[in-house]
Amino acid sequence: MNTNLKYFRDIKDETQADLAKFLKITTRTLMKYERGIEAPRLDIVYKLADYYNVTIEEIFPRECYAESELRESASSQELPKAGSSPELPEADDT
Repeated sequence: MNTNLKYFRDIKDETQADLAKFLKITTRTLMKYERGIEAPRLDIVYKLADYYNVTIEEIFPRECYAESELRESASSQELPKAGSSPELPEADDT
């Protein structure tokens, strides 16, 4: 996941500590956002867009979420094998 968060922070000549304090998060968490290791909560995303006066997509391009979501869904659930149908719960005839 490639974000532009560091780019916008650098434009304002801010440190990670400055921005983390504003967002009320740790610098470690901010570093994870900047490196694309972790996606921020939605409230943080809105706060960043307002703070830098840019769109959300300018900070977090759409393709960065697509990569992240694919990785998360693949690791969090077992995908069905090709050609198999998902099992449906049995109907209750009462």
